[in-house]
Amino acid sequence: MDGGEESVELEGLISLLFQIFKDDIEGLIDIGNIVAVYENHIKNAHPTQGIFMNRPSSWSELLQAVSQLPIEDAFSQLLRCITSYVHCVLHQLINCAPHDWFEHLILAAIADLESSVDLLDTIAPFGQDFESELPALQPKLYNTVSSPEFKEAKKSVVDQSNRWFDLNGLKFDSDTYKLERVANQQPPSASGSQPSGNNELVGGQLRDYQLELAEPALLDRNSIVIAPTGSGKTLVAVHVTLQLLKAEPQAKVALLASTNQLVQQQYDKFRSALPSPWRDRVDLILGGKDNKNRKPFALSMKKNSIVVISTQILLNELDRKTVANISDFRLIIFDECHNCAKSHASMKVMMHYLRLKRDLEQENQSESCRETRLPQILGLTASPGTGKAKGPEDAKEHLVQLCANLDCPYPVTVQRYLQSLFKFNSDQDCQILSVPAKQSSEDVFIKFLNELMDLGEKLLYSNRSSLLNSEPEALQIASAPPRGTPTYTNYCSDVKYKIHQVADEEMGKDLFACSRYLDTFNQAYMIAQFYNPRGAWRYIKKELRAVDELAKSPVCEAESQLRQRLHSLIGPLERFCDTKEASSSPPLDKFVEILRNQFNSQADSRAIVFVQRKIYAQVITEFLNEQLPHLPAAYVTGATSSDASGGTNASEQQARIEGFRQGDYKVIACTSMAEEGLDIPDCNLVVRYCHVTNEIAMVQTKGRCRAKNSAYYVIVAETQEALRHKERENELRDAMMQQSVACVTDLTTEELVVKMLDYQEKALKDEEEKRANNSTPIGSDVIIDSDHEILCCKCKEKLSDSTRLRLICGIHRVVLDADMFTGGQRIVGQHGGEIKKVPGMDMIGVDLLCGYCSYGPVAKIARYKGQFFPLLDPECVCFRRLNDKKLEKQVRKWKHTKSFLRDVAELSSDDRDYWRRAVPRLPRQYRAAAVRGGAHR
Repeated sequence: MDGGEESVELEGLISLLFQIFKDDIEGLIDIGNIVAVYENHIKNAHPTQGIFMNRPSSWSELLQAVSQLPIEDAFSQLLRCITSYVHCVLHQLINCAPHDWFEHLILAAIADLESSVDLLDTIAPFGQDFESELPALQPKLYNTVSSPEFKEAKKSVVDQSNRWFDLNGLKFDSDTYKLERVANQQPPSASGSQPSGNNELVGGQLRDYQLELAEPALLDRNSIVIAPTGSGKTLVAVHVTLQLLKAEPQAKVALLASTNQLVQQQYDKFRSALPSPWRDRVDLILGGKDNKNRKPFALSMKKNSIVVISTQILLNELDRKTVANISDFRLIIFDECHNCAKSHASMKVMMHYLRLKRDLEQENQSESCRETRLPQILGLTASPGTGKAKGPEDAKEHLVQLCANLDCPYPVTVQRYLQSLFKFNSDQDCQILSVPAKQSSEDVFIKFLNELMDLGEKLLYSNRSSLLNSEPEALQIASAPPRGTPTYTNYCSDVKYKIHQVADEEMGKDLFACSRYLDTFNQAYMIAQFYNPRGAWRYIKKELRAVDELAKSPVCEAESQLRQRLHSLIGPLERFCDTKEASSSPPLDKFVEILRNQFNSQADSRAIVFVQRKIYAQVITEFLNEQLPHLPAAYVTGATSSDASGGTNASEQQARIEGFRQGDYKVIACTSMAEEGLDIPDCNLVVRYCHVTNEIAMVQTKGRCRAKNSAYYVIVAETQEALRHKERENELRDAMMQQSVACVTDLTTEELVVKMLDYQEKALKDEEEKRANNSTPIGSDVIIDSDHEILCCKCKEKLSDSTRLRLICGIHRVVLDADMFTGGQRIVGQHGGEIKKVPGMDMIGVDLLCGYCSYGPVAKIARYKGQFFPLLDPECVCFRRLNDKKLEKQVRKWKHTKSFLRDVAELSSDDRDYWRRAVPRLPRQYRAAAVRGGAHR
């Protein structure tokens, strides 16, 4: 560049400044000083390039030279000057968080001129509150201006400046270098309270603190937005998405959420906040039965700019290569990103990202690699958590690991606009209420339960004693823990999953019956203590008094005795449950008191109560509708179980939440699936009922209080004193979490990136080791030398063989045994199962029970490409080796069968042809159940 061209570019810079400050002659003199300092910066940064600055000798000559230049021409010169000299400065000054490149230039010069600091008020339209950043700006300028990354930095400057134009209501034509103000948009006000370009979202402008949270993402940086619940983090994501799409109209954006309810909610928010035409380019991809007719994922990607989707569905598509690469997305937004850890689906999505990042770094010279780009990552969370931290340093490392998992070196919190944040957000004090639980000596129902559990434990110990005489190494279990506790539930599970150690099949049946009945009685014990005996009795009848099962003879002596004893107590139990005493409990009475006080003082209130299990949500909802009919209640739980087990599918979830939002329901009972993200503006009462977990759950549940003057209660029984201490511990851990956030945000980006790299390398290494381990059977001494019989885990009757298993979509295991499916002996159908869509298949709502003992469901009927298959449930069946008749360990999930089952083949076209001939339509005996479930067509 010769001196003449440099002079023109410098005059262009002065011309633009002149247009801004033309009414302030004293300001022009300061501008002259700024330009002189800027010249010195350029000379110092490029001492070997022979740059010659040809500035006019007097200011009068300068003013005469530039006063006739139109602003468009002056701007074109300024842009060339910026991209030629300060591109590296703009790219590298990563800790200043300015709004645009122009402020970098101005502030770099002002840093040398104490007398010019008062210009901050004058340049307020182009920025906010930068005075505090000036002392640190100059050394950063000199430390980073010599970066060799010219091309990357220049591109970054151009992208950032394009976004700056949008933010300030300007339009720039890169071909003609013409700058124009967009029609109907005014320049930003001198107050600087709302930067220009912040009136594009439908429904109003972003608040000051929301703009601050968006700053790193607007500069194309991977960032985690950490802000309280209800602060509008989704609007920050909408704003970032809009600016990106305006700069890159062909870009693809994915917003990921963990549940269908959150996916629907975020989709609605994006649609309502985005202006046209972008609101029409948002697509929704849900799982479950409500989305049977959803378009293929690839088509949705092609037709839309933004896809709001459940994290698991995107992971499935990535695993199946439906999406060619994670780089197909320009931006991925993780809602509730604190879940990105361990085996969560969001972590598995990020493993696709980290693998690509590693490959790009290792092969950065290849042509294909240069055409591939990592997506930008934006995380949203109110509670990063502390993990298992024992102190502040551990909590800090937990957040660093979260940043590493998301590859986000910019955790951002509100710092400049805390007053604005506090104005719109408030934290509710936690009121912990301890109430008596029903005492076993005073409660008739508990006495009945103790009588039944005495018999169950006696039979269990009797069989265990006999077993120890013949097989001293088998069934190593401890003594029974206190009844009516989660520990007792774990004890029953321990017995169930060790039955395979017992060689005597009849004794195994006895032990299974004992563990099953004792587990049911223990769950009923907890329901009676903390909810009411009436609900507990309903639970027992559902689990152990099913008509189909009672029609079958007991499969063993233990079941016979337990069934008879329960039958003998039906009369007294029914009579007691009809009494008023059986309808409530002290914790429920306290909950009713809270509700009455709340609704008496504010009739249009909304209340959410969080409980531990689905069955508890059912019980408390039934109680409220019976006792407080003027406050209609509903429950919202996960969709992984059937309606009979307390599950609610996606459409029911959405309908009930919408009914709650509209006031059709005044109270909803929820499990943890509704802790995160549920947005009900009128909700002003949240209660955690006899259930406390960690600090993340505490922050999330408190955050469901969205209305002013909200209240947050934790009700615990006196026998649950540990829960009281746990909630207080959560408050301390929340404070530690805030401290860790402050510490990590104080780290320089370079320091954080170095720490993140260690965690990322470890994650990639652990994944490789896990894949290697999963490629061979678990345990070096295990040799798969036998096929297996598939048995009912209760009666141990044979249902089919492992050779009949086939995989569908690489996930689902179906049994290609036409005699089992159609014969009517080995399995029988029952309505009331799940009706939903799972990847590649539809569940039609028919459960399949063991035909010999009516235990189950051992399988469910699924529809795949027009054909009906029995989809096996590993938790209700067991496997026996064909060669030596040895029973394998009972498993909860299919992945645990890798140690003893041969690999299962994918369903082939020949398999489908065979099944089409053997089962041309849904067998007659299942049609009535399918029709009752509303799923058969």
